[in-house]
Amino acid sequence: MPLIVPTVRNLERLRARWQTRATNAVTSGDLIHEVVEVGQGEGVFRRAAAALRRWDTHRSWWLRVYPADEPPTPGQTVVIQVQAGRFSPLALAFCDRVTDVIDEPRRQGFTYATLPGHPERGAEAFLIEWHADDRVTFTVRAVSQPGWPLLRLVRPALAWLQGRATRQYLRAIARAAVAQNA
Repeated sequence: MPLIVPTVRNLERLRARWQTRATNAVTSGDLIHEVVEVGQGEGVFRRAAAALRRWDTHRSWWLRVYPADEPPTPGQTVVIQVQAGRFSPLALAFCDRVTDVIDEPRRQGFTYATLPGHPERGAEAFLIEWHADDRVTFTVRAVSQPGWPLLRLVRPALAWLQGRATRQYLRAIARAAVAQNA
């Protein structure tokens, strides 16, 4: 998990270095499973799905994804950047690989898995669903373990950070779903 000055050049170098590495996803560990209703109808579904494809879930003062201008595609390596502080020029950066994309008329989403060097080993899935009763839901599901033995000592801090990220994802989709000009 390198501490970097987050310039496009540094992020591109990091992404290129991890492009060919295998994922280190796990099937057991700490589980997050959050489902929220974000509204009703086709318009809400389309806005929420568009926000997910734009990576709006990963856009805040403390959380970013690179490249942010490419929608998730299978095999794509992305750099997740966590800002060290609101005014700090430093950030933690680590890589994930998109392993699956769902592109169906009433279901949109993707899954990514961590790559070696990530502070956690695991996978995270994001899914927008337009149900038969017209409800639109957003699901975030993650399973993870500490990626390094030493991180087991700070597991509560990792869980707090992952919970914070999950709340960021949920808020971003909820905002996009009700926005009229998205």
